[in-house]
Amino acid sequence: MLKYTRYNKIDLTLFVVEPETPFSEWMSAIQSYEKEGATKYELFDTRKMTIVPNENDIEDILMYEHNYGITRPVGSKVAFVISNLKEYSRVRLFATTAKTAGVNWQTRAFFSIEEARSWLGIKLPLSLDIVSVDVKHKKVKREVRPPAE
Repeated sequence: MLKYTRYNKIDLTLFVVEPETPFSEWMSAIQSYEKEGATKYELFDTRKMTIVPNENDIEDILMYEHNYGITRPVGSKVAFVISNLKEYSRVRLFATTAKTAGVNWQTRAFFSIEEARSWLGIKLPLSLDIVSVDVKHKKVKREVRPPAE
């Protein structure tokens, strides 16, 4: 399952990829997310992921974005927090393919949330108005979380 949470006040979406998430669920979640409008910053936590997207999957994501005119705000960044070198090579492939396709965002891979946060220029934990979306179960939940101590 791929779940995402939007942190609207800092223009961030956090994606969490669970084990055994098939590519079709990635695409469903990305399509749902992008219909709402992309945020400037995206953080994908893929450390639990067991199915790594292949080269064709990566191209499918970029083709979807191209075909439907999906854009990101100027200066957008996408960070992937990964757990192994195979995932790192896929993120590098995605970044290279995206750059070649002329997308307007930067992509990097990190082995820790802290490194990704630093590169994105954001602070977590967050205490903001958020929207959680569970695409598989078609649930949307809006809540305001109290400030973190």
